[in-house]
Amino acid sequence: MKILVVVPWAPSAIRPRSLGLIRHLARHHSVSVVGAAWSEADVADLKAIGVEHVSSVRLTKVGAAWRCFLALFSRGSLQQAYVDAPSLRRAIRLEAERFKPDLAYFNVIRSAQFVNEVGDVPSVLDLDEFRSAYYGLLAQNSRNVLWRLIARAEGIRMQGAERRALRSFSRIIVSSPTDLRADQPHVRLVRSPHALHADHAPRIDKLEPGSIVFVGRQSYRANAEAVLWFVNEVLPRVLLRVPFAHLTIVGDAPPARVLKLAGPKISVTGRVDDLTAFYTSAAVSVIPVRMATGVQMKLIESMALGAPVVATPIVARGAGVDENHCHIADTVDEWVDRVVDLLLKAESRDRLRSGALGWVSEAYSADVIADSLDAVLSGVWDDRGQELLS
Repeated sequence: MKILVVVPWAPSAIRPRSLGLIRHLARHHSVSVVGAAWSEADVADLKAIGVEHVSSVRLTKVGAAWRCFLALFSRGSLQQAYVDAPSLRRAIRLEAERFKPDLAYFNVIRSAQFVNEVGDVPSVLDLDEFRSAYYGLLAQNSRNVLWRLIARAEGIRMQGAERRALRSFSRIIVSSPTDLRADQPHVRLVRSPHALHADHAPRIDKLEPGSIVFVGRQSYRANAEAVLWFVNEVLPRVLLRVPFAHLTIVGDAPPARVLKLAGPKISVTGRVDDLTAFYTSAAVSVIPVRMATGVQMKLIESMALGAPVVATPIVARGAGVDENHCHIADTVDEWVDRVVDLLLKAESRDRLRSGALGWVSEAYSADVIADSLDAVLSGVWDDRGQELLS
């Protein structure tokens, strides 16, 4: 099958779902990618995907800001306006005419507005998550008043974009079972690939006593606010009970307010090339994210590498896990007790590690994910064949 893939960014290791699913397509089909590139590094990442043909369209942050400003006077989503450049639309249209794809695959809601550029080609949208839900949580929970106002407005616009997408695409795929709906049978579950596996990094005398790790892009507001909450509300009380505890914050582009946290009991690494050592040495992986939608890959990676997890209820619910797989904590008292339990009790760590490894090896195996994606694509193609015969 010939598949045209449209991406609003460069799939890379920091976007493992995009990269993993597109590479799977490329192993089994003829694939051409049209992608937005915001830097020369993005151009290189697009070329590195490993597909037959790549069209990189250079966009600028200045142009994106102007498009978002203009979108304020419409009902359109700012997320979509950010990448909705005429040059990208033209590149998609020209590649569809040249490549003559059997199917078009659009990556996340930011690319959904380009579906008309491929004509009547049957199309799949990898929505990943219903992004409007994130903006709803941001509007309720963010500590920043301006961001609450922005999130309230963008949430309404995003709901409109998602409704249009539900009408426009033959299939929509999501990463979390919580996003499936009985009244939307064309929305299907395809879990996210990840590159970290326990068999690549067995835990052999690697545990650092007292080690707590948080992994996540710090440019993502939900992650930064989660870290600040944990450091301000939970960590001081953990240190009273476990004085040798130490938190390591790992993630790209930490803002100044996170960098300022660094000290004797807190390390801030910024971006790292390999997360393996941070997970395998951790006594506890904490995910105190309260504005979570879809599946937090830091949860899956922690489980895959045997790092016991404490997570918020919304993070656990998004992935479909329970207390057999991780500790779940909501209040500050619960967070302190759960983190201390894992720092001090090997039996607690072993119990959670065993349950988590069994679950993630089954739900997130490469074969299961590949089969679910293949089923979605073949289903679209079967529907197309029936349509052409009718």
